[in-house]
Amino acid sequence: MAIFRIWEREGSLLLLIKGMLMEEVRMTGQSERKLGLPPNSKKSTHLLDSQAQLFRTNSVTTRIVAFYIRTVAFNYFRGLLRPLMDRLRASEPDTSPATIGALSQMVMDDLTRTMDVPAPVRQVLGLVSAAAMTQFPEARSQAVASFLILRVLCPAIISPERLDLQVPVEHRRTLVQVSKVIINVANNQYFASKEMQLSSLNDLVGRNIVSIAQAMNELGSQTPLLNTQSGLDEDVHVTRSTDPLAIEADESYLRHYITKNESRLSLAKNTNVENFIPLIELLRRTSGGLTNDRPAAYDE
Repeated sequence: MAIFRIWEREGSLLLLIKGMLMEEVRMTGQSERKLGLPPNSKKSTHLLDSQAQLFRTNSVTTRIVAFYIRTVAFNYFRGLLRPLMDRLRASEPDTSPATIGALSQMVMDDLTRTMDVPAPVRQVLGLVSAAAMTQFPEARSQAVASFLILRVLCPAIISPERLDLQVPVEHRRTLVQVSKVIINVANNQYFASKEMQLSSLNDLVGRNIVSIAQAMNELGSQTPLLNTQSGLDEDVHVTRSTDPLAIEADESYLRHYITKNESRLSLAKNTNVENFIPLIELLRRTSGGLTNDRPAAYDE
């Protein structure tokens, strides 16, 4: 990601993430006003709808934050899921509710040990929580979970090769079922009766909703130190190039894309294009547009 690399090189990545998160929350909060709701309409229903959509779109913001978490927490997630993969490799394929429940509980128990989560991840989750609190305080834990669990952990469970973990293909269905259980816990949602096999795990889902929500709230409670480094170091899986040609290529690409699409993005009428507006608006306000000079940091 050119955006990620540019701001990380300048030591302003967390500042950029903060601005993009706040912009996305602001836009999500405006969604009901875009509908032209009358003053006496069922505003609470629309607020709940907006709250449910918070950080759920595949926007520039959500992609950058998820990429950041995957990058700085590669070793953490690999260690978190290694016992699950080791257990599967040592056993025959089994998708019975008892096995799915035991495996899901094992992962969730480890996830609630929040002190194991790397400090840089806790910092960016603090930004996520703080942004959600400005307009959707009741969605704080779900906002954190949408990144940590829905966008990073569960995709890694389904595709462990992302973490350099191997598991026989025969166990893939088991991994999908485990991820579904954890997703439902994070979403505070029970399985419907039509999902006969997994609906028998609703008791397990109910027992874990509070503990996972508390863990997400705890992870989002850290006050971010925005004047510190982003947390990337030699131990994480990221390519940090100091080659002037590579740096120039990143900045040229971003300048070209913004210049080429600015008018179209400003007049966006469809969801796919609107996903880019938070970045465009942030660039206008914080960097004065991208020039040949280095990007300016987000000014609090």
